[in-house]
Amino acid sequence: LIYIPSAIPPSDVPQRLKPIPRYTPEDDKLIEISKIDLALSTDNDIIVDKSGNAVLSAGMANLVQALKLKIITPIGSLIKNPSYGFAVPIGTSLSDITADLIKERLFDTIVSDSRFTSANNLGVFIQGPVASINGAVNVKGMDGILPFAISLF
Repeated sequence: LIYIPSAIPPSDVPQRLKPIPRYTPEDDKLIEISKIDLALSTDNDIIVDKSGNAVLSAGMANLVQALKLKIITPIGSLIKNPSYGFAVPIGTSLSDITADLIKERLFDTIVSDSRFTSANNLGVFIQGPVASINGAVNVKGMDGILPFAISLF
């Protein structure tokens, strides 16, 4: 089922729809920080289980997914949230941008998400038309770091 936002109240909601499970801080502090979202495959498709239900992503899996989505989404591409995303537009020629500018914009992108407090050891390596980015982020309220590596362009 696909629901399209509307001001008209629904006339007949199917019985098989289930509410999203509620988690309490006692269940897992990481889930409280990470939030809950639909789980996505490595190709960014929604994962559906054998019963046809969408799989949820929470905890560490959702932190990884949130970081990846934040970096691969061009800023301004979401109509309802134009400030979400990475401020290096798709199609930008690597000859027109420096590694330092990519690092600066990457840092701003990461810390704009309330789940992450800082980004460390950011590295940008440009080889031909590909920019490989790696580093680590600190998760709000948690000890340790979350390392990441991603290729763009």
